[in-house]
Amino acid sequence: GQRTTGIPLQVLDDAIDEPKETFVLNLVSAEGGASISQQSKRVTFEINDNDPEPTANFRISEQGVNESTGHVDLAIDLSHPSSQDITLDFTFSGTAKKGDDYTGLDQTRLTVPAGATSTLQALDVIKDTLREGGETVVLKLTDALYATI
Repeated sequence: GQRTTGIPLQVLDDAIDEPKETFVLNLVSAEGGASISQQSKRVTFEINDNDPEPTANFRISEQGVNESTGHVDLAIDLSHPSSQDITLDFTFSGTAKKGDDYTGLDQTRLTVPAGATSTLQALDVIKDTLREGGETVVLKLTDALYATI
């Protein structure tokens, strides 16, 4: 008689970056006089992801605004979603001074939630009465967790 059988399992491909996944198949009973040995009651399967990490970029690489604008939205886009929260570190530089010329972005780390493909952060421009030339705020992505920059 037949001593073995197969159980067809299909792994579905997706376009989402995700960590290695596992699932367990437990055999709990047998019929027709068959028995299940202790060593073959449980089988663990691992599925290794074949999708690359998303790439993170600023939506607009250069943007100019007047002090009277009052508000600027800075968008960071991902090339595709991830199943994990993505952490992005960045630095500030430029001639504008935080607190005198702009407010917002109180941290140097942003998180793009799992499943999302962008994050929007506000930068509020402070209007003053000083005569001054153009000023710059330069943001640079410096590091990422679960993404490439």
